[in-house]
Amino acid sequence: MRHEYVCMLAEAGVPEEIAVQLVGHANAKMIHEVYMHLKSRMLSGIEKKLDNILGPSLKVVG
Repeated sequence: MRHEYVCMLAEAGVPEEIAVQLVGHANAKMIHEVYMHLKSRMLSGIEKKLDNILGPSLKVVG
């Protein structure tokens, strides 16, 4: 359940410092090591949102 909770916090945009405190980790290292696979999923979601806002002809370069 902790994993899912941290995933939801990350996807909601909760800052790492707050997430660390909420789940009881001593520092952000654990979050980086275990949960950073979310980053690609979150970036994909952001790209879709930008497409909706800006239109599909404008692509995010990066």
